[in-house]
Amino acid sequence: MIKQLEISYSSISAFKILKYITYLGCLELFIFVVITNQLSIFLTNFLNIVLILCGIYLGLICLVFGYFTWNYSQKKLQSSKVASFLYIEPFITLLFAFIFRRTETIYLLNIVGAIIVLIAVIIINYK
Repeated sequence: MIKQLEISYSSISAFKILKYITYLGCLELFIFVVITNQLSIFLTNFLNIVLILCGIYLGLICLVFGYFTWNYSQKKLQSSKVASFLYIEPFITLLFAFIFRRTETIYLLNIVGAIIVLIAVIIINYK
């Protein structure tokens, strides 16, 4: 979607479009919090250091770095090749669950599925 908007509005940079999308998403989330009467829960936990660190991680690393990399990749590569890398996301999640020793159990089928996905992405992007 950002690529389409970038083509339509070539005078606006991809980072500005991302900024506007983020603002609209935050506004929508805030309206949802107010409508569902969860504003008191939000205000109670507003200064919780764990939640602040989670918000910084999600805001800076996932949103800014992730989408900036995604948009840069869209400019340099074909969309179909860039989209194929989305299938690696569950594999990376599984890897981080193992690294951080989460309580999730990793089964043999998880590993086999991850290998199949990685092979498929390699085949799609092979020149």
